Amino acid sequence: MTHAVRPIRMEDADDISALLDWAWFPHRSEAGWRWLCRTPRSMAARAIPTGYVVEDRDGRAAGVFGLFVQDYSSRQGPLVGGTGHTLIVHPRIRGASAALIDAVLDQPNLFGVTVLHANDLAAPIYQRHGMVPYPADTHQMSLVWLTDPITLLAERAARGAKAKLDRDERPTQERFLPDRVFQTDLLHLSETVRALRPSDLDYRIDAFSEALSAEGRLMARRDAAAFRWRFANPDRTRDPALLAWMDGDSVGALLLAEVTKVTQVDAPTLEIIDLVALADCSGHAIPSLVSCLVRNAARLGCARVRLPVVTRELEGQLASVPGMHRRHGHDHGLAWIRPGNETLTTDWRLTPYDGEFGLCFRSPPRPAQRESAA
Repeated sequence: MTHAVRPIRMEDADDISALLDWAWFPHRSEAGWRWLCRTPRSMAARAIPTGYVVEDRDGRAAGVFGLFVQDYSSRQGPLVGGTGHTLIVHPRIRGASAALIDAVLDQPNLFGVTVLHANDLAAPIYQRHGMVPYPADTHQMSLVWLTDPITLLAERAARGAKAKLDRDERPTQERFLPDRVFQTDLLHLSETVRALRPSDLDYRIDAFSEALSAEGRLMARRDAAAFRWRFANPDRTRDPALLAWMDGDSVGALLLAEVTKVTQVDAPTLEIIDLVALADCSGHAIPSLVSCLVRNAARLGCARVRLPVVTRELEGQLASVPGMHRRHGHDHGLAWIRPGNETLTTDWRLTPYDGEFGLCFRSPPRPAQRESAA
């Protein structure tokens, strides 16, 4: 059966929200959809749709594949790259995923498309469309620091209890959600590490972004406007943590992390969304930033710190951070590079920032009394 694919429109928000609920994906408000469409982008990037849908016989969106587009700098000049997210196809239009993925890969102005958070069921589907495991030798790996082992044992027991129930029975009681998840600020910083707030996102971030670009790396846009946009997500229940490694008054490295809670029976996790440094200070700045984050995790009510996308270079730089565990699973990282652009990837120090991380995670839901007070 041939499925007609069209770009996402704002009026699809209700239908897509129904699909998210059906698939047990995190809810996104209408304001959240508008925020996702307003990422700072060049005119070339804005010309690319933010995703595609397939309609059922009643004209309702019954399949969706989101596309997050970012501007990149490279040795060849400005480029546009994309990452796919939220691939959902309802059984009433079974088979439509192929048309949705093709629509994204057929965008001629994208140098490449990644899916860095694929689940074990979807990964083979992407590979049938020519997407390959990426990064080449670490696509199955994540790095984890356990910061609250007792809560993690309780989490494992709660998951085991859930597994004994009908798979279609969704848990309703929120577990492992202390108030400090929403209240605690970062402490235990070092002399060179500073926690940044939205008001700190100024010319120093722009200078850092320009210095990274001058090194010739393939790099997604990381100027002050891009970080301010990430802080503005209306569906997030607390601000992300943004740590800067400072060389005097200059930024030498950045770490962006968010508190997430995958399901009602999962403990909060600090997910590292970005971890990037200038070449001359990366060897000591990268482990210093992660060490500061790990020291704060338990105070934030988080049972683990996780870096979900890892290169060999990052793995080596973080080996000195106490408590690091390597976790291997399915092929969660995949990429498709447009023919003729393959040499670009030699300059690509991939981080979760290049993918859908920070866009599609479930934030810890605020307790009802705190929500009403807010």
